[in-house]
Amino acid sequence: MKRKSGFTVAEVLMTLLLLVAVGAVLVVPAQRMAEQLSVRPLETVVIAAVRDAHYLARSRNEGVFLMHVVESNMLRIAAQDGVVLAEIAYAASDGDRSTDIRFHRLLPEDPERIGEDFKWEDQPVDTILFSPSGVSVPFAIHLAQAGKSRCLVMDPFSSDVLKREEAL
Repeated sequence: MKRKSGFTVAEVLMTLLLLVAVGAVLVVPAQRMAEQLSVRPLETVVIAAVRDAHYLARSRNEGVFLMHVVESNMLRIAAQDGVVLAEIAYAASDGDRSTDIRFHRLLPEDPERIGEDFKWEDQPVDTILFSPSGVSVPFAIHLAQAGKSRCLVMDPFSSDVLKREEAL
């Protein structure tokens, strides 16, 4: 009696099952790693949004607002007439509401020496206005995510970060 060469249905199914199991073990960690690499840190996203708002105010020759939309994890840039110019999404930490972005206006401690020492206003503001001249009110941004907190003091003329402080 001659034996036929080839694979049985059981052997083919076992091979496919083994390939699926190995694929699941390798693909899920690879996806997580790719997601982590593509997510920019919150500070980078916020600084980019500030620079975009600063640029749009100058290029459009009109006031532009930057605001934080908590419900959708976005920073929104809008013209004075309310038209949305850009929305920048950021990743919330672990899907919870522990991500916090607050804008604070800065007031000079000594009005005679503007530009040197500032104090934070007690209450945060919802928006920061960038004027067409390229100047904004001196402001700082408080960022909190995943148990870490940082304060950024921004230059009102260039929107560069003047000072970074780790907060408690």
